[in-house]
Amino acid sequence: MDALDLGYLIESELRSVLIATLDEASPAHYVGGRPPQRSYEQKIKDLELFAFELESNRFQCRIYLKFALTGNVLWLVSLHQTRHAGREA
Repeated sequence: MDALDLGYLIESELRSVLIATLDEASPAHYVGGRPPQRSYEQKIKDLELFAFELESNRFQCRIYLKFALTGNVLWLVSLHQTRHAGREA
């Protein structure tokens, strides 16, 4: 549903969407915990979660992005339009 709300197709556009979004994000957009929260999801259990909120040029709205990293793999946890007026941790 989140992908539909932002207007992209997961199967064909997710890679380009992630590249564009990560290119726009900077440390100033970080809204996660300090230190980062750890995931409780089995496949990424105990990995640090990095959350960003930014005004997206691609989507022309404020978006929320959360991911985990392990080795050369980026695990996408959330990518959606911001659902609140303030910052999300």
